[in-house]
Amino acid sequence: MNYIEKIENIIKNKLDKITTEQRYAFVTTFIVGIIAHGFILFNRISYHDNSACLFSLGGTYESGRWMLGIIYDLQMMSTKLFSVPVFNGL
Repeated sequence: MNYIEKIENIIKNKLDKITTEQRYAFVTTFIVGIIAHGFILFNRISYHDNSACLFSLGGTYESGRWMLGIIYDLQMMSTKLFSVPVFNGL
């Protein structure tokens, strides 16, 4: 048995223990969460940072929003700078 089959068996055993009500609760919570937060996650709202600081994320570390600086560094290593509200929201 290789490593991937072992992982698949572990996941299958865990999923078999979940009841139908728990599955419905998880799916319902996920759908309601997407509906509640979907506008912010999937639409771009241009605040001051997007318009005033076109090629950077604006005030990050100096204004106390330190996670934006980390996201900016990750984006510059991977996708360069794009407005990706889903990535920022997650």
